[in-house]
Amino acid sequence: MKTPVPFLISIQSLNRLFITILLISLFGINTLFSQNFSGLEGKNLTKVDDIAAGIASLIGSKGLEGRITKVTVTGDGERKLVLKAEYSGFAEAYLHASVLAADKTVQNEVGTAGLDLAGKTSPVTVELNLTDNVSEGFKLESSYLQIRVSKNKTAVGGLLFLFAMDKSWQNEIRAENLTLQARLVPVGITSELREGNKIVVIPSNRSMVVQKYSQSSAIRTQPLQTKTATQMTRSAYRMPVYERAPAKSKTEIPDQNKPTATITAKTIDSRFVTTGLALDKTETASGAKGPDNSPLPLFEDLRVSKDFEFPYEITNISMDVFPDKNPSSGIFYYLPAAYHLRWTPDDGYAFRILYGTASAESEGQVRMTATLSPDISKKEIDLITKLITSYISRNPGMKFTKLRMVPTSEEPAVSFPAELNSQYEVTAEKVSVNITSSLREPFQVSWVTDNTTKDEMQVSLIERTGIQGVMTIRSQSEYLPDIKLPVVITLADSRTIGRIDLENKKWRTTPWKNQTPYPIKLKYLHMLLVKDEAGKSTPFIYSWSLNDLTVPVSSSVNFDASLVPSWVDDTDMAQRIWLEYSVADCDECDRAVINKITGGTYGTTTKRVTFETFQLFEKLDAQFIQIKVRSTQADPRGEKLVELDPVRIYRDNETVESGQLYVPLEASLAFEYFITVVMKDGSSYKSSDWLRSDEMEIYLGLDALKSAIPGIPVNNEQ
Repeated sequence: MKTPVPFLISIQSLNRLFITILLISLFGINTLFSQNFSGLEGKNLTKVDDIAAGIASLIGSKGLEGRITKVTVTGDGERKLVLKAEYSGFAEAYLHASVLAADKTVQNEVGTAGLDLAGKTSPVTVELNLTDNVSEGFKLESSYLQIRVSKNKTAVGGLLFLFAMDKSWQNEIRAENLTLQARLVPVGITSELREGNKIVVIPSNRSMVVQKYSQSSAIRTQPLQTKTATQMTRSAYRMPVYERAPAKSKTEIPDQNKPTATITAKTIDSRFVTTGLALDKTETASGAKGPDNSPLPLFEDLRVSKDFEFPYEITNISMDVFPDKNPSSGIFYYLPAAYHLRWTPDDGYAFRILYGTASAESEGQVRMTATLSPDISKKEIDLITKLITSYISRNPGMKFTKLRMVPTSEEPAVSFPAELNSQYEVTAEKVSVNITSSLREPFQVSWVTDNTTKDEMQVSLIERTGIQGVMTIRSQSEYLPDIKLPVVITLADSRTIGRIDLENKKWRTTPWKNQTPYPIKLKYLHMLLVKDEAGKSTPFIYSWSLNDLTVPVSSSVNFDASLVPSWVDDTDMAQRIWLEYSVADCDECDRAVINKITGGTYGTTTKRVTFETFQLFEKLDAQFIQIKVRSTQADPRGEKLVELDPVRIYRDNETVESGQLYVPLEASLAFEYFITVVMKDGSSYKSSDWLRSDEMEIYLGLDALKSAIPGIPVNNEQ
């Protein structure tokens, strides 16, 4: 028999408590309250005195004594109505509940609820539901609730009670069967385009640069804790930052856009040449010296009908492209705009958490592994190539023969600095980077941390701030100083999910389906075009508003292109067509994603069970008491029953802790423990069986021990 113990909460740290409260507040609130679809929840229904009901009650009501005194709505969903009915009498009777239309005819689309009142006491719960055979999109309004009380389930007639209510019912169309209609509205000069007049109108506005370079001698990292979640996430996607040497004197101030630091020539590892990370012999033979520090301003070169806040909204390649120090080589160099967590519709998020083995003495470490991707496809390369060609056509004397990634002289390093993540810091030496080929390809990063930091990182993912870091690239160039690129691991982020590209012409007739794990808000449809005229070309973007149309997960969209001339997206016109969107807030979606990427340990608070004895050693000739704990919660995945290392108690009022238990947010603590008492003479006494518990603190007194180990000898026992 289990000895009752007082309920105490052991707080390991304020951080853990905050994280638990935050997770509950984010994801638990929706489970505490129902939909209140018709606004009836919590209301008492008004009884209606109806003559027809009174007459009907005369039939089959002989011997029935009682009345329905009160009906309260406790649940009001789209397909469900839950009632609490209070009554007096009706010791032996059967209750039938149904809903009626305004003309008081029974609505059979809602099933009749039945309840035998024999042996029951007031109040009772009654639930009515839409039948399963109603079609998707079905809607119904019910004006009355009718309760009939009969002598038994099959008896005809009885007493009728009528209550007024305005209940709405709905069988929602399943998301996968839902197709929304999206109307495209021209933005700015786009409205001047005409179907019957193939005249290309070039916008007069140029793109606006938000922040091109840092203004200090190193990367500028602003404290993120003072910003909103959206600002924190977006601030990491600045243009690449280049370190500069300080000016030598007040009269020798370097151009802020042209760092003047001289970089010593670097010795290149041959494997960097083999894998394409460094310049090869063919490139150096053609005169390549590496990137110069005077990038082409391709972003500023664009003409737009709608402002773009960040270059990455247009392409995943940084729109600062560097010419070679030797212009005659014709080589230009590019960089990713940022590295972000890889996501695909088939495989989901490439992010995993692996728990190490914990013991009673030490907390197990946690390995976190992410696949980062610049998401640079051939389409991205072709687009930048087109923009470079356009730029050169308007700048005579420049030569372009090849576009390649900025060459590197060392393995890139990744870190997650404290100034970007106010709660934690993971330095470069703690991060393993595995880059085997071009920086254009996805690669893995992994780091080892403790459970507290893991929990804090998990909260960052949920809060949309993400795990923000920096990749440092040492260029194979005497002219281009070190480069720092944003590394951001986020979930509900358009950069992670990726750009939604549409196919020329096909987008007009083929619905687009939301295959992402989140509902998204469609903002604009953009087309990037390049106009060639008199040997020169100009890149520009047309935009059409989609008015923040929210598209649920798995739903589809048909685009109304009546205001988009058919010739605009001919293959020789539009170079890229894409959707600008944002990810809608969805707690349920966050929860599902976290569950998946952490192997079923979402919301896990690592807990330890504490054991304390009192007045045992003075009653027993015990040398020590050994306690073993086992549970499926000792396995991070919750799949296997794991026995933790035993703990020992040597004196009364001493507290010891078990190893780690991983308790999901939705679950209660659950474990078993086994007690062995080793006496001073070397003999031992063991529990007759494993003892189950869900308490974080176990207090072992004499009564509890005697119950667990019958027959254990006790000193001076009467």
